[in-house]
Amino acid sequence: MKTWWIAMACVVALAGCATKVPLNEVPVETAEPDPMTQQQDDGAAAVDTAQPAATDLSPATTETVVDGAPLTNIIYFDYDSTMIRPEFQSVVAGHAQKALGNSSLRLVLEGHADEMGSREYNLALGQRRAESVRNSLTILGVPSSQIEAISFGEEKPAVLGASDDAYAKNRRVEVRYP
Repeated sequence: MKTWWIAMACVVALAGCATKVPLNEVPVETAEPDPMTQQQDDGAAAVDTAQPAATDLSPATTETVVDGAPLTNIIYFDYDSTMIRPEFQSVVAGHAQKALGNSSLRLVLEGHADEMGSREYNLALGQRRAESVRNSLTILGVPSSQIEAISFGEEKPAVLGASDDAYAKNRRVEVRYP
């Protein structure tokens, strides 16, 4: 029985390994989100208590506009992951388009992590996240000379606290234009 658990742990660990597949060649599945509320006959919304509350990690808008749409400067990541989530691939593409439109523009990618894990691990994880975004930008044609990837690890949280929501908002890369 113990061997089975070890084998499963290895499979899960290997499944999380990043690949060097270009973003435009990765198949993306879209799933319909489960509704968090249901409409009752009297018009009041009833909260579905069977599911935990979802953290809003949708791309936040900023003042930068690309192709007439606001562009966020934050890319969120899953726990202990460096893979860019499908909903943020268009954000990366928007920053690539902006950088390609101005060869003198510099991008600084600031990698962050939540407070779980050691400081050293989180510093390395933040760097890998920033490098993941950097690699995606270079695949999309942005010269690496325009991009700097740095890590703050867990040192600059976006949200203080030890909740799942706070942790989720701290696992991010922020795109800065100095």
